Amino acid sequence: WPRARECLAGVCVGLATMTKFLPGVFVVYFLLKRRWLALVASGLTIALVAVGTELWLGWGKSYTLDLVSGGMDISRTWPHSQSFSALVLRWFATFPDGLTKTFYPVLRPAAVGIAVGLTYLGLMALVGVVGGLLWMTRKRTMTELEWALLAAFMIFVPQWNHDYYQVFLL
Repeated sequence: WPRARECLAGVCVGLATMTKFLPGVFVVYFLLKRRWLALVASGLTIALVAVGTELWLGWGKSYTLDLVSGGMDISRTWPHSQSFSALVLRWFATFPDGLTKTFYPVLRPAAVGIAVGLTYLGLMALVGVVGGLLWMTRKRTMTELEWALLAAFMIFVPQWNHDYYQVFLL
């Protein structure tokens, strides 16, 4: 029975990941916790849905693939984005109509390289810290701290999130 539950957890995470990429952080969690059956089940589910989608619709119609394959989108600096990259980019932006009325802040061209570099360094540090904390607790059962870290990581790392994603933190 526990093996069936682990396999079902992997399938559910795989389906959730292909619906909205945010739950994909749990695939990495399965790896760190050595939940091999859940990891394989989620990986197979993701692969089956991806291949099925390609055969049925084709990747040429995927807005998300276009967005992700285009690299870091520095226009995603609107004031209500909760991602880490938007936070760093806003440090270098100007808000012509004020913070709450400017929908697209203006990023000074001279600061783009610095902002992107700091974003990558910060994200690598964040991944290292969260990964290290999860690695240290890999042999224990899941704690509230791990749930909180995974939920926060799920919200703050992707650059194309919105303020309503914070509902995942509840």
